[in-house]
Amino acid sequence: MRAFFRKAVAGGLLVLLPLFILSLFAWWVLGTLAGFLAPVALLVAGELAVAAWVGYGLVVIAVILVCFIVGSLVMTRMGNWLHTQFDERMQKAAPGYRMVREIVQQLFGDSKQSPFAQGKVARVWPSGRGQGVSLTGIVTSWHENGGATVFLPTGPNPTTGLVLHVAAEHLELLPHVPVDSAFRTIIACGAGSAQILSLVGSGAAPKDQKEPAAS
Repeated sequence: MRAFFRKAVAGGLLVLLPLFILSLFAWWVLGTLAGFLAPVALLVAGELAVAAWVGYGLVVIAVILVCFIVGSLVMTRMGNWLHTQFDERMQKAAPGYRMVREIVQQLFGDSKQSPFAQGKVARVWPSGRGQGVSLTGIVTSWHENGGATVFLPTGPNPTTGLVLHVAAEHLELLPHVPVDSAFRTIIACGAGSAQILSLVGSGAAPKDQKEPAAS
């Protein structure tokens, strides 16, 4: 009975804890946005003699509308040219602007622009293929000499890691392993690696993954 109780509590914790953490994150984001929007929202509410939440709603709608208009203009030839000129001047005036822009593009831009969208899962063999230790990585760039640049995520946080420039003889591609499956093993500190590594040369996909659609 005691073992069942502990198992039930642990199971419930595994279900509810991620939701709780996600709720805390959402609450923090909403609180931060509310802090930024408060002066304008309260001013709008006071001018229109409406409730504060109406003022917040109107400000949010205005922000979305501005984003839509700017995005529509950037899609035109003239707007794209102006955006390019603006980017170039901002990079000269504020050296950190380019880094922030690229981070925002990775988070909210087209997923096809991400270096992981077309990345290939690979094993990096520091001592040569089949010799000793190997590392799980994502190929992000190919070189003219046949080598590649590989991002090696660290577990359990795959957003940090190392960037290696690897010669072809130290690299083994795993074409049948999806990037998200590889990331799951990294988040799990290696758990599940045996399954995906056993697929090398088999042409099979992991059980929790579907075969990628033919292009």
